[in-house]
Amino acid sequence: MKKFRNCRLAVLLAGCLMLTAAPSCPTQTQIHKAASASAIIAPRVDEVTQAVKALYEAHTISLAAKDDIAGKLVVLAKAGGDFNRLVKQYSDQYKNGTLPVNVWSELSANFDKVTKPFLEILDLIPQAAGLKDSKAFRDISAAVVSIANIFLQVGENRFAPVIERSQAYAV
Repeated sequence: MKKFRNCRLAVLLAGCLMLTAAPSCPTQTQIHKAASASAIIAPRVDEVTQAVKALYEAHTISLAAKDDIAGKLVVLAKAGGDFNRLVKQYSDQYKNGTLPVNVWSELSANFDKVTKPFLEILDLIPQAAGLKDSKAFRDISAAVVSIANIFLQVGENRFAPVIERSQAYAV
C-alpha cells in the first residue's frame, strides 16, 4: 500500500513538473499584441538602412560595416515580414481562443528567424554607435523586445537574451 501511495505521489509530482515546465499557449490578446508589434519591423528597415548609409557617408562606419549591417537588415526585413504575415494569419484564425501548441511552436520558430539577424545587428552597435540613435532602429528594437516578452510570458525563456542584449545596448 505504501509503495502504491509513493508511486501515485511520484506520478502526481512528475505531472505537475511537466505542466509548469511546458510553455503555455498565448491568449488572443497576446497574439494581437505580437501581430501589432511585428507590423513595425519590416517597414522600418528602409529607414534604418538610410541611417546606416548616412553613418557611412559621414565616415562613422566603414564600407564593410555598412555592407554587413545592410545585409543583416535585408534578412531582418524578410524574417519580420514573414513572421508578421504568419502571426496575423493565426490571430485571425484563432480569434476566439488560444492557439494550439503546434501553431505556437511554429510562431516561435519563425520568431527565431527574426531574432537572429536582430541580435547580429545589435552586436555591430559598438562599431556603428550612431545606429542606436536611429528612431526607426529603436522602434524595431521595441517591437522585437515586445514580442520576446510575450514569448517569455508563456514560458519561452530562450528569448530572454533578446531582451537582455537590447537593454545592454540601451536600444
